[in-house]
Amino acid sequence: MDYRDKEMNWPFGKNKTGSEDPVIHIHEDDWAMRSLHPRAAWEAVADDIDEALDFANKNHDPVTGYPNDIRAFEQPETNYLETSLTIDTVKSALSPHMPFVSRFYATIGSVMESAKRDPYGHYDDDAICFGFNEHCFIKIEPKGNRVKRIWFDALNLNENHSAALKAPLLAIEELTPSVIADYWHYTYGPLCDDDYLSTYLTALEKNDEN
Repeated sequence: MDYRDKEMNWPFGKNKTGSEDPVIHIHEDDWAMRSLHPRAAWEAVADDIDEALDFANKNHDPVTGYPNDIRAFEQPETNYLETSLTIDTVKSALSPHMPFVSRFYATIGSVMESAKRDPYGHYDDDAICFGFNEHCFIKIEPKGNRVKRIWFDALNLNENHSAALKAPLLAIEELTPSVIADYWHYTYGPLCDDDYLSTYLTALEKNDEN
């Protein structure tokens, strides 16, 4: 599926920078909550998400619906530097499926709909990101010309949007076997498992836990 198909050509997120270049601007709390990891990191990913779910269940306030405490998730020591994945290879694989976006911002919510800057925000004008808007993108974290980490987000999807996200995810799987880690839905699974991936994307459409 080519993203330039009219049906898939979503608008970019609102650009408040005064530049004509597209920008993807997310809330800082959403940083890397959904990510990809090489298959070798499977055990570490599974252990940390299982621990995160157990922590969330034990610290959930049934009255307010909010947690009583928070837990930072652990990035596995194994990352894409352990593979042969390069920036150029990923760019070539993703470019048919999503537009390239070089401006990527992550800030507090109060500045997202204004021209104000967050003094502690993340403003990257030389990012390596592919996406349609802040609700559907794949972010590449480089180290030199190599890929170190990959993460993504997917919100408010419908069936067509899920198809638009599935294609680039599978393009990454073709380059190197990978697993999904999702701390919003407390789920993990291999990209090569079509049943898991389809169930996962359906859960994102419904915004249900997987």
